[in-house]
Amino acid sequence: MSDSGTLAVTILAIVSGLLLFGYGILLFNDLRGEPEYDVQFVTPFNYNARGDDLRNLNDERVTLQNQGEETVDMTGWTLRNHLRVTYTFPEGFALAPGAVVTVHSGCGDDSGSDLFWCSRREIWDNNKGSATLVSGDGNKVDVHHYERLCETCGSQGKSS
Repeated sequence: MSDSGTLAVTILAIVSGLLLFGYGILLFNDLRGEPEYDVQFVTPFNYNARGDDLRNLNDERVTLQNQGEETVDMTGWTLRNHLRVTYTFPEGFALAPGAVVTVHSGCGDDSGSDLFWCSRREIWDNNKGSATLVSGDGNKVDVHHYERLCETCGSQGKSS
């Protein structure tokens, strides 16, 4: 078998194994075409709150930005972690071009720039996980994967 034939078989075996173990979404997510929506995760993604997470849930947060030129109505959109724990954006919530919204894990008063999941537990795993943003019509808009690189680096670990 030629080197290119061996490489093709190896790639096929790897892809098959990844799909078998449920990694298909992670593998193929970056291969889709141009995004339908311009709302994307931006830093900081603070998945590890300072101190005791349960006492500081609002420091656990995800930030999104509308990087497009049109306002996006996010009514019914969802944000979920790798365990599919889900937050649903409120009725009438819209993100203007260039605007940023931060979704906090704890409770508070929603505004145009801050939304509150009002969870009683941590949403984001402190070591690694993913956040997935899904539009109201069920299309995956953006996925953010993260992994803490060291014990002392908090949420400043690797993210993509």
